[in-house]
Amino acid sequence: GEELSGKAPFTLAMQRTWFQHLFSAAEKAPDRNAISERTAGMQMYEADISSMGRAVVCDFAGQRPFHRTHTLFFDASNSINIMMVSGLLDKSTMLEQCHHGAASLRAASRPGAIHVMVIVVSRGDVCDRHKTKAITRGVVTELRSKFKGHVDIQERLFILDCRKSQSPEMTELRDYLSELKKEKLQTVKKYPSLIQPVTKKLLPRLRSDPSTKLVKKTDLSGLVNTELSVPHCLQEIVEDTVDFLHASGEVFLLHDLALLDIPWMSHSLIGPVIAPADFPVHLNAAVPQRDGTATKEEICTVVQNFQRQQGKSPKNIDTNHAIDALEMLEIIFELEDRPGVYCIPSHLPSKDRDEMWPAAPEGTVHVGRRVQCLRDIDIFTLAFFVFFQTRIAISVDRKAVLYQGGVKVARVVESSIVIECLVELTKQDRAVDIIARSNEKGRRHCLEFLEKINDTVVEVLREKSPGTETKRFLLHVPDRKERKKEPFGFPEEEAQAAKDKGDTTFICVHGSEMMYGNLRDLMFDVAPSKDGPYGPDQVLRVVQKNGCDRWYSIGREMGYTASELNSTVHGLHQDEDKLLA
Repeated sequence: GEELSGKAPFTLAMQRTWFQHLFSAAEKAPDRNAISERTAGMQMYEADISSMGRAVVCDFAGQRPFHRTHTLFFDASNSINIMMVSGLLDKSTMLEQCHHGAASLRAASRPGAIHVMVIVVSRGDVCDRHKTKAITRGVVTELRSKFKGHVDIQERLFILDCRKSQSPEMTELRDYLSELKKEKLQTVKKYPSLIQPVTKKLLPRLRSDPSTKLVKKTDLSGLVNTELSVPHCLQEIVEDTVDFLHASGEVFLLHDLALLDIPWMSHSLIGPVIAPADFPVHLNAAVPQRDGTATKEEICTVVQNFQRQQGKSPKNIDTNHAIDALEMLEIIFELEDRPGVYCIPSHLPSKDRDEMWPAAPEGTVHVGRRVQCLRDIDIFTLAFFVFFQTRIAISVDRKAVLYQGGVKVARVVESSIVIECLVELTKQDRAVDIIARSNEKGRRHCLEFLEKINDTVVEVLREKSPGTETKRFLLHVPDRKERKKEPFGFPEEEAQAAKDKGDTTFICVHGSEMMYGNLRDLMFDVAPSKDGPYGPDQVLRVVQKNGCDRWYSIGREMGYTASELNSTVHGLHQDEDKLLA
């Protein structure tokens, strides 16, 4: 859930026994409307929950910088996912939050896996329960229809005071979770024969030793062999056991690493590194405003100092394994051009669009594109945008400003032409907006740069969100008089059809609004000014998209002679690589 939705007090209240609740200060707080507890990063711990029994509780921080941790453990086959929302929200906001939660869960799931999601509404003590129940019922009905076959969203609703442990609603929820647990255990595949001795004897001993909390996968298989004296002919059973431990959430496999103590990892490894406020504290130094980067030595110092604060010796921790684990979890990213320096996304400064994109002078040309998920139930994976940010920063020789959910780059073509480009991930992680601007003289260069950025988005998307289908929109960027309006996307195919008819203005109805777009500003190849002959890349783009006839038509409008047009197309065909493309 989002920040301040009541997750932290809810997880604590769910565990309290009847005797403990008598002495709980949280349940006696006079201001029932105040939920101010904040989780820094992520909290994970084992708990005995009444009616349900033993469970590992994962409490994820709701602030946007920590959203990337939300799907780390969604892949466990025996997980039950609770979506927490406030009962004070209106329907559109509640639907937006729940939709994002379900889409995140679907994106993190293995192919074919269908995970369970229970919606719990907090602030039940201060909201209008009848109205909230009607709103939530409508949200659940809509989501079940959208995510059918992808996420099992439960019809049962729970509206409660998230701080009260012994209320009828909390008791009802515990019983319901207990039933879900029984169903989960019945559908789990047959237990490997070695699973009981491994979980009862071997794992507890390994977890008690700091040096074996994080080991290589081959070492874990070797320890199972050695400790349980498994014959060589039964090695397949050992591998099945290790895979089952990962599927059930007992251990976490990351390529060739095995994390044996997941609560320790969340509390002592991930938590201290991703919480920006804690980072300088654990370095024992006043660290100035950062650009979101840290060296390997600084990260190792933070992890070791945190261990000391917990009264544990940091010497037993393999810091190289710890760095590898953080990188594989996509909590940190090593910069390709700066070995030993890592980008920590949660440390990037938070900036709004007005700060990064001040109003431009009159006569500035704006162009934009939007790459959006085709299906409503899809979102971009967590790793996608961070990889895109770092790749763009490297491609423009580090002349880039990275911030939370965005990157701004600049390119100087010549003294009179400067191109600015802003790329932002939309709030629901379903689209990327790419906006570029320059003066009229730099229009062609501006469009070329925008297309290059768009190609990078598609390239990284193919790597980090495989199988995610997208649709492209042409952005109408608001001018100085419309500063408060968001960029509006026109479907590219419809705009292309309007252009083919000879239209100069494209009209698109969006809800109750009718939006107008100038096709010359929206499209790449509409009546460009003659600024010297087109190069092979520009000719290729037009020919690929619209055919040679369209290029001849544009060229004649620009004033090219027939021989000039023939030479550009002939030059294109002479280039074997371009022809193959």
